[in-house]
Amino acid sequence: MVPLLTFVLFGAQQGCRAFSFDRDWKRSALATAPTTSPTGGTDLTGRWEGTWHSEGTGHSGRLRAIVEQPSQSTAAAGAYDVRFDAIWGGIFRFGETIRLTTHPTPPTATQPATLTFDDTHDLGWLSGGAYQFSGEATQQHFICRYKSKSDHGTFDMTRVNSQ
Repeated sequence: MVPLLTFVLFGAQQGCRAFSFDRDWKRSALATAPTTSPTGGTDLTGRWEGTWHSEGTGHSGRLRAIVEQPSQSTAAAGAYDVRFDAIWGGIFRFGETIRLTTHPTPPTATQPATLTFDDTHDLGWLSGGAYQFSGEATQQHFICRYKSKSDHGTFDMTRVNSQ
């Protein structure tokens, strides 16, 4: 009985997250994605879309993210809150918000300006425990590698331009 109740409660929580994510996804379409940060570097705020792929299980699916800068009182310089919305098995949705602290890498003759990150977040035992996130992002491409004791894989997204 307890496992069934846990599954039902988890499903209800994810359903509420999915509803609020869809609402915020539509709302964020009205905002114009910045091309640079206020300091002149890469700014990740806005909508992103792509895929996730688990190298541990072979599963994959659609992935969307809304990236926002957290309030100044709770954020380190270069911090972003990333709300992920992932589809698994074509119908199951899972969402999570993580904070990434980025570090700028200046452009070179062959590479655009990049933000790198390397953070750890405990998503709770029901979501797999502690995860390590590392990756890099340019103004148009976001690649993230994730790893936990039970899984590892990648998120690969491109910016969704507002129409």
